[in-house]
Amino acid sequence: MVTKQVLRGGSIPSAGSLPVKITFFQPDRNRRDIDGMLGAIKHHLDGIAKALGVDDYQFRPLTLNAYYDKNKKGYVLVEVG
Repeated sequence: MVTKQVLRGGSIPSAGSLPVKITFFQPDRNRRDIDGMLGAIKHHLDGIAKALGVDDYQFRPLTLNAYYDKNKKGYVLVEVG
């Protein structure tokens, strides 16, 4: 839904690669496995790709980072392009 709102009815090119930066803001200081976190948002990435009208294979390069959220809420920021 958020992806469609950001596009405002527009579209993006469906050919080529789309760089994606994913930042996990963790609610606590527990150590988490980065590929486990990526696996936890797989369905979200699929939904973003579908809303954009692209194949998630195009999400290249993929950059992953993780930080502690000082507000202790925890969230994931996905930036495409």
